[in-house]
Amino acid sequence: MKPLFCRSTAVAGVLLGLCAASAQIPESVLKDEEVVRAANVATDDAGLLQFFRQRTLPDAEREKYQALVKQLGSEVFRQREQAMNALVARGVVVLEMLREATKSMDLETARRAERCIQRIQEKDVSYDVPAAAARLLLHRKPAGTVEVMLAYLPFADNELVAEETRTLLAALAIADGKPHPALVAGLSDAMPARRAAAGEALARGGGPAERRQVKKLLADADSLVRLRVALALAHGKEREAVPVLIDCLAEVPLHHAWLAEDLLYRLADGLEPPRVSLGAE
Repeated sequence: MKPLFCRSTAVAGVLLGLCAASAQIPESVLKDEEVVRAANVATDDAGLLQFFRQRTLPDAEREKYQALVKQLGSEVFRQREQAMNALVARGVVVLEMLREATKSMDLETARRAERCIQRIQEKDVSYDVPAAAARLLLHRKPAGTVEVMLAYLPFADNELVAEETRTLLAALAIADGKPHPALVAGLSDAMPARRAAAGEALARGGGPAERRQVKKLLADADSLVRLRVALALAHGKEREAVPVLIDCLAEVPLHHAWLAEDLLYRLADGLEPPRVSLGAE
């Protein structure tokens, strides 16, 4: 049996080691862990990745839930109710579709979509939890982070979470001097949000070679893809992005166009700006 003082010394050494490890962790990371833990979400690497997987709608299920969203406007009451219940049960992964449905010209579809959103959000974690979880993944950088977060981005809870995800992808865009394969593949993804995210990440996090690769998205069929990529390339001093930003002013929703307008003002430093701001009467 070991003497008592030896065991006490060993315990003290372990505690000192734990304290030293905690002292090396930034306070902001500890706060994010607390936010995530308070929402009963696992804070280890596997738990964080699984949290975002559960908030991502697999491509194979997309058509099924798009059909249910359309069914919200059915002429048959029972079918409308069944669609609502199924969408609410599926949870946050269908919020993107439901938000689009709130813009429907069919009042029944729009009204029921709003009710679905309300019921889903009442059961979900608070908006700051996904943002905190994304920052924890950026701090730890576990394997699989880029793949999981690129798949998740189209379903981001709000613009704050989307921006945290874009920042994470840009920070992990280059590994061992090479662009991440998932981001390179993402440049041709079927979903515009993923093409934009992959292009923006490589433009922000990569070098001249990656920016050249991304420039093909300046001619993308989707105006928001062109905007996000042009913003990232313009920050990287790529001249080809400027005409695209100007063209996007009239093609994207106003709250997105303001991003382009703000950057164009800064790029034109010293020149007289337009006398009327974008969106003014």
